[in-house]
Amino acid sequence: MKKFGKFLFGLTATAAAGAGLYYAYKKYVEKADSEEEDDFEDDLDEFELDDEESPKAPEYVSINNFGENVEKVAENVAEKAEDFAEKAADAAEGAVEAVKDAFSE
Repeated sequence: MKKFGKFLFGLTATAAAGAGLYYAYKKYVEKADSEEEDDFEDDLDEFELDDEESPKAPEYVSINNFGENVEKVAENVAEKAEDFAEKAADAAEGAVEAVKDAFSE
């Protein structure tokens, strides 16, 4: 029973020491790291643009020909749909012939 008591006391002491180290780390080390980041943010406030580096206005895309573009796309889609339908029909006919040949033998 004495050995178990010593083990339990040692485990408790180790856990308390670990918790104390963790607390000290959080309080002092991370605080120092956050102060360094604040210095970096202060440097950004001092940044100024030169006259040559002035921000440019964004370029906009015109949508005046929107209707014409839609018609062209619709025609293109219709042509591709017709081509696909013809290929699908040819493939279906080939499949039907293959099934007929397989059952006729």
